[in-house]
Amino acid sequence: MKHGLEKRGLGRSTLTSTIPSAVSNIFRYTDVNITSHPIIREAKRTVKRLTKPSVSKLPVTTAHLSWMAYQAPSTFIGTRNMFMMILMFLGFLRESEVTQLKPTDVWEETVDGKIVLFIYVLKAKNDQFSTGHTIVVGGNPESSLCPIRWYRAYKRFPKGTYLFRQANKHMLGLAAATPNAIIKSLLVSINVDPNRYGSHSLRRGGVTAAVAAGINILVLARHGNWRSEAIYAYVSQSMYQRLSVSHAILGSSVQGPLSKLMY
Repeated sequence: MKHGLEKRGLGRSTLTSTIPSAVSNIFRYTDVNITSHPIIREAKRTVKRLTKPSVSKLPVTTAHLSWMAYQAPSTFIGTRNMFMMILMFLGFLRESEVTQLKPTDVWEETVDGKIVLFIYVLKAKNDQFSTGHTIVVGGNPESSLCPIRWYRAYKRFPKGTYLFRQANKHMLGLAAATPNAIIKSLLVSINVDPNRYGSHSLRRGGVTAAVAAGINILVLARHGNWRSEAIYAYVSQSMYQRLSVSHAILGSSVQGPLSKLMY
């Protein structure tokens, strides 16, 4: 942690979360709770004192994706990139998960008379033993973001070893950091400043959109394979939602001179 802070300039979350988790993983078969050791705890306090808090990425919205889909070229790269972004948004996928998908990991089936898309994630960040989990997403023929439609469009192109392969190399998949570069590039194409966005903006954007639509948080946790309260950190609230607390307390029947003065 000291080396990462002084020599490599790593961010606070990496130093205080990722590194201790990696150390803890080494001791997972022992009775030692290494992260509670005084040296680890003091190191984390020092890092927090010397570093700035990390700035959360803004969520990508359906409006962003719709504009991207509208102008996406029907080429291999254009179709691949758009289909990948939609899967990450609807399936709450991390970049490390989406880049490891094989062609057989995504398929469509008819369930109760409706066509749905299945996504099998073999290994996730929080799945140390690679037990895997399956995500199900539905489609909407009237939406430009319909995953079924984009899946079928992408299937027209030759398959590779990985579902999202490199353009001219069928055997090679994309680097884990590629989705981050793709979403930033697509945001630039629709005149949105990409500096506050990244690949996690898709996962966060999908959760935020689902919460705004009234989906139960427990359903979302299962959908995104969260096993802790970490899902709450992904939810961004609109101003309307933030104001709903005080509006609910005050009631909606406040009328008269005060309301005219304020509004």
